[in-house]
Amino acid sequence: MNLKIERSGRALEMPLNAGSRALLLAAIVLVLTSYAVPLWNLSSRGPDGEGSRVSVYSYSLGVPSQAGGASSSRSAAVVPSAAWAGAEPSGWIAIGLAAMALLFLRAALLGTTRSLIDAFVLYVFFTASSLWSFSLQFFRFARHLAPAGPAGASFRSVLFGGSKVGGFEFMASPAAGAWTLAAVGFVLGAALVVAWKNAREELSAACLVAG
Repeated sequence: MNLKIERSGRALEMPLNAGSRALLLAAIVLVLTSYAVPLWNLSSRGPDGEGSRVSVYSYSLGVPSQAGGASSSRSAAVVPSAAWAGAEPSGWIAIGLAAMALLFLRAALLGTTRSLIDAFVLYVFFTASSLWSFSLQFFRFARHLAPAGPAGASFRSVLFGGSKVGGFEFMASPAAGAWTLAAVGFVLGAALVVAWKNAREELSAACLVAG
């Protein structure tokens, strides 16, 4: 038992192999790509059937566009000018993405298996906190569209799919940036498997030589 624990500890301190480093570089490219594409798509439609839609990036909102009919509609006019401001993303999301990219780069250049695990844990924390932040922000946005409506919209229904609040229909769905960041998790997971397998093989080979 103690031998297994010792070997696992030594495996954590093994330098990353070329395969893991290449996967980390791929993760960096994906993170940087998420800056250029929207993370979430939002749209709203009023009781008259008119509305607007907008894309949310990691650092700002896209340009709202009208959907469903004439520009003189109350809902099409009100949403771009007032309510969309409530969906403005928090600046810490863009900062968190930059920090993740730098941590991945450090792990790719100087890291060990332990640093790769740390990077994966940070990614999971960032993903969970970002979803929570988006859900809370979008819920407030939906309530801003119809402040007199019933408080019936759940966080999940506001973040994924549609909700009706006071006669207004609010819809949200992940965009290309969200799927790009989801792919980062799979790439990091693959890097972990490759790194751990390589570390155990090297330690086994070293034990055979020593024996």
